[in-house]
Amino acid sequence: MSRSPNPQLLSVWQERFTRFASTDLTVAEFCRSEGVSTPSFYRWKKLASPMGSQSPRFVPLKLNTVPVATLTLPGGASIDLPGDLSRSRLSDLFSAVIEATHTEASPC
Repeated sequence: MSRSPNPQLLSVWQERFTRFASTDLTVAEFCRSEGVSTPSFYRWKKLASPMGSQSPRFVPLKLNTVPVATLTLPGGASIDLPGDLSRSRLSDLFSAVIEATHTEASPC
């Protein structure tokens, strides 16, 4: 378990970050002008962030809200299809797959 940063140093760095935000300097230029190292800048920036030194937490995210249908081809490949495809789009897709499969399987 990591220790909390020194409150006085944290305050100094928070003031430093406020000054940095009001400049057009790069981090390296700003650090040179402040007499601090670039790695220290990033370390204190991480410590001063609301997350602090906590590990990030992962939240499950489901992007697909539409039901999915899976089309499995004779060779074993499968294609996930959105469940909201129109009948004509599905027909076009199946026709293209059949044509491509037939073309691939045909001898030259």
